[in-house]
Amino acid sequence: MSIEKKEFQEQEPLGAVRPDPLSQYLKTGDKPAFYANGFQAGLTHSDCYLIFNQNKADKVAITLPLSTIKSLKTILSQMENDYEKQFGIKILSSEELVSRKSKQKDNK
Repeated sequence: MSIEKKEFQEQEPLGAVRPDPLSQYLKTGDKPAFYANGFQAGLTHSDCYLIFNQNKADKVAITLPLSTIKSLKTILSQMENDYEKQFGIKILSSEELVSRKSKQKDNK
């Protein structure tokens, strides 16, 4: 299932009071959900695969068509921009966090 950008833009702004889609999803009880704090990604000739990790342990793999990955990238980028604009906080990537931690360690 793909999500069109228009559908994303029609949602209420961040911080608005509305039903949490994840909470609604979890209430059904018949669909898996988990937390991931890492991932691996790769490509085949026609798809992209993502392996989500929790504390460095592989938990789930998903394969998506390249067109879906492109749509997902657009939506995630817009969500990141909206969050940073609303809260005035730059979201650091995992690589940026590791680099920052390493620099702090070197300065001690």
